[in-house]
Amino acid sequence: MKRIITTTAVVVLMAVAALAQSASLNVSQAFARYGKARDCTEIMVTGKKARSIGLDRYHSLEAPAAYAAAIAAMVTRDGAMATDRETEYRGGQLYFGFYKLRRAAGVNRYVFYLNQSLARTRKADRVTLIYMDGPASKEQVRKLISQ
Repeated sequence: MKRIITTTAVVVLMAVAALAQSASLNVSQAFARYGKARDCTEIMVTGKKARSIGLDRYHSLEAPAAYAAAIAAMVTRDGAMATDRETEYRGGQLYFGFYKLRRAAGVNRYVFYLNQSLARTRKADRVTLIYMDGPASKEQVRKLISQ
């Protein structure tokens, strides 16, 4: 019985630590601030469905380009601490960013950002922000995003 309680406590602590780590990211402010706004779309996938694609959590936000500067600033602050990054700027603004963040609680973490209003073709008045964590490799995450 003591072993079950100890194991349960350890699992709960690890889950809380992982959640706290993602909450400490600047992009978590974007989800909190814009996720429930009328003109935004927020999607959160966890559990079995997320695990089926190699993730523990998939959290996306699609917002009007009017929020691009604020969201890009949050992404850039988190991206400054990334272990791997791919970025593209257009007209001095962040157009695309794909960041692999430091692992937290043994979990890979990724942030993806796209400002579709800066696209050369098929422009849209939208900004996309995606946070993902889980065992998926960078290549697996890239494949998911490109679908």
